[in-house]
Amino acid sequence: MKHFIIGHRGCVYEPENTLLSIKKAIELGVDGVEIDVRRCRSGEIVVIHDEKVDRTTNGKGYVKDFSLKYLKKLDAGKGEKIPTLEESINFVKKINNKNNKQIKLIIETKEKGLESDVVKLIEKHNFIDNVIVISSINKKYKKIKQKNKCRHFIRWKSS
Repeated sequence: MKHFIIGHRGCVYEPENTLLSIKKAIELGVDGVEIDVRRCRSGEIVVIHDEKVDRTTNGKGYVKDFSLKYLKKLDAGKGEKIPTLEESINFVKKINNKNNKQIKLIIETKEKGLESDVVKLIEKHNFIDNVIVISSINKKYKKIKQKNKCRHFIRWKSS
């Protein structure tokens, strides 16, 4: 069995969940990159692990309380910005097309109600074969998987 190497939140050598981190992980030869997503106040899906921006940026407060415009002003480390899910999909898709690769994007939803919108974005960008959606939150994942074209939707129990 071939190993499948995943860059968790991108790559540890760069600020987590940023495009720079995704790029570095791919340069190091991963087969897939795991990212975490949440919704911000203005409705966009952004790539960030924590509920608050405090640990990973120079800001303070909850992601859900900030607009994308405000979040884009924050420094996520090394001058990097918090990317949207759409930016991340396009970034990996561009790398795949340029280098004839099939890097997978593993998207973990960090709050309820994101799954359908995540799948819609994936479908919009014709990237469905290169994505795995995972969630430890939504117990209705089977219905979401059936309702959408996403082939890979995984749920696990969180401790």
